[in-house]
Amino acid sequence: MCTFLEWCRQHKSLPDFWYSHENQRLCSWDFLPRSWLGEYMQWAYDFIVLQAGPAIKVRHLPLEVTDIEQITDKKFLISLSNEENLYVDAVYLTSGHGLPSENSAAHINADETVLLQGMGLTAMDMIADWTIGRGGHFSLRSGGIPDYIPSGKEPVIFLTSRSGLPFRCRPESLTVGENINRDAIIFRADRVQQLKDKHPNSIDFERQLLPLIRAEMRVAYYSVRIIKDVGMNKALRFREALRKANSWTEISGVMQNVVSRYGEFNEEDLLAASLPSEVHPDNYSLWLVNEIAEDLNESITGVMHSPVKAASEVWRNCRHQLRIMMDDKGLSDSSKNIFYTRYAPVINRLVAGPQKERHQELLALIRAGVVKPIHPDKVTSHKYDHCIQAMIHSEQSNLDMPLLVKKMANKGLLTISTSGRAYIDVRADGRPLTLKPKTSMWIFGPLCEGATYYNHYVPSPGAFSRSSHDADVSVRELLFSLKSDRDSRSRFQAEQGVMPVSDISGGSEIKI
Repeated sequence: MCTFLEWCRQHKSLPDFWYSHENQRLCSWDFLPRSWLGEYMQWAYDFIVLQAGPAIKVRHLPLEVTDIEQITDKKFLISLSNEENLYVDAVYLTSGHGLPSENSAAHINADETVLLQGMGLTAMDMIADWTIGRGGHFSLRSGGIPDYIPSGKEPVIFLTSRSGLPFRCRPESLTVGENINRDAIIFRADRVQQLKDKHPNSIDFERQLLPLIRAEMRVAYYSVRIIKDVGMNKALRFREALRKANSWTEISGVMQNVVSRYGEFNEEDLLAASLPSEVHPDNYSLWLVNEIAEDLNESITGVMHSPVKAASEVWRNCRHQLRIMMDDKGLSDSSKNIFYTRYAPVINRLVAGPQKERHQELLALIRAGVVKPIHPDKVTSHKYDHCIQAMIHSEQSNLDMPLLVKKMANKGLLTISTSGRAYIDVRADGRPLTLKPKTSMWIFGPLCEGATYYNHYVPSPGAFSRSSHDADVSVRELLFSLKSDRDSRSRFQAEQGVMPVSDISGGSEIKI
């Protein structure tokens, strides 16, 4: 089975201006259309099903599940929209981001005004749809920022967000250096686990964990500064000294040496949750353009040469530690609320932004007058033909759970919590918290965001993916359990002189 990159090389090609390298060949750091990922996943599904062999029958049912009844810990009744009922040995609930908003952007006409609320990936997709999707195109010019040639079919886009802060675009390179890996030096998984063991269900994120992450950001920042100044070996010695430090006093002593040489690094600008006090409605557009342009330069420089991007990437590289923090109610309720309302949006802006080309295009569209940035405080002073919320459904704070999930909650199969956001309460292994620990039901995906952390990303090549790992562990446990149950039944039936049908045919059935 081939990887996504290998599949794209076999089946897809991009216009020349998409390539960020000279050999005109797709590489792992390219940002490819997300529709391709959907095509690849469909291909991968079909390929995997074909590999199942005669021992497994996969039955695909393109139907809505209307209800689920628990009969025993390992037996469930599934009701389908065609009124068919299925008895199954296990249930996986793996819904995605939910249904899209009904305020569709497809029927917005040329020259109509639209308020686009959001500056993340969804907003960039919508802007692309209203511009190059309607016949407009970009003309490359020196300096990196293209010119936009309009088609005349574009609406007038007023761009804003709740905070007014832009997303940071992804850096060109993602590693600090060949000899420096992404492993944390201070905000380590073992330290997070120690805190959980010492303070079960009551960790204070801002007081106990945030200082570790801030320190890790400074480690990344100064590592790059040292590499650029005196070379890799000195940077490795700096990191090793911090790795061996066992107290804040020791950490501060090592840090002070580099601070005195390179100056203080203030991570507050990266962790800001609101606009600077000097930014007001009259100068907001100019400030936003300058902020995006400055970040673009850092992105093009890449993590290996940009101390700022290296510090930002800590939040991406330490997702596993954050997941450990969130698992099994590691944070207190008040801390979880603070994390999801104050820090989760900051993390998304830091490390879940668009590729640099999208922001280069955004600057061109602002210069062409197609996109008009508007300060959050000034939104209500205009009238618009359309208002669009550019955010995925599952990220909305007032998320309305699917009807099936509500039914399951009413029956006690799961609980819906609202600490920081609405989510399904599950254990670290994906099982509903209300059911017995070994019940054969698992829930994975964005609807669990809050009980677990970071359920909505595509794994990076060669990197550990906690979500994929958890899914794999659950499937292995299920198959082992089913085999054990079948062997036990076989022994019992053999003693009774009865041979089960499954042993005669050698087959089992998986319903999807």
